[in-house]
Amino acid sequence: MTFENLPKNWTALPLTSPALAADVVDLLLSCADRALSSLLFLPCSADGIGYPRPVIIGGMDWRCAAVERHRTLRSLGQSGAASAVLAISAPRRLPLGLVRSWHTAAHDELAAEGMRLLGFCSADPDTVRIHSPADARRAA
Repeated sequence: MTFENLPKNWTALPLTSPALAADVVDLLLSCADRALSSLLFLPCSADGIGYPRPVIIGGMDWRCAAVERHRTLRSLGQSGAASAVLAISAPRRLPLGLVRSWHTAAHDELAAEGMRLLGFCSADPDTVRIHSPADARRAA
């Protein structure tokens, strides 16, 4: 799927559907952002509706130490949003083990701040992949 599949009223829909969340990530995370190894944080309301201003942080080092990964995600969790969709991106497909490490850390840090992780995606120039909550548990 791609952002071209988004319904016209997507901004009013909860991002609890993995397919919808992946399409929104595809829209918001441009090819230029993906080439810069960017992290997308889309804060959402308690009912899963995305807020209009996502946070995109470029130049991420996906292989950073775990303490840095947790610090970054903890700071996002302190945004005050009730829920969120998160995506990590790179110019090439990220290794599954690395994606799982970030997914697990995102789940743990956001939950510690009282935030529900609605969806977690990894993206490269050609594809957005949605990762299930079971993927995060496998990495633990």
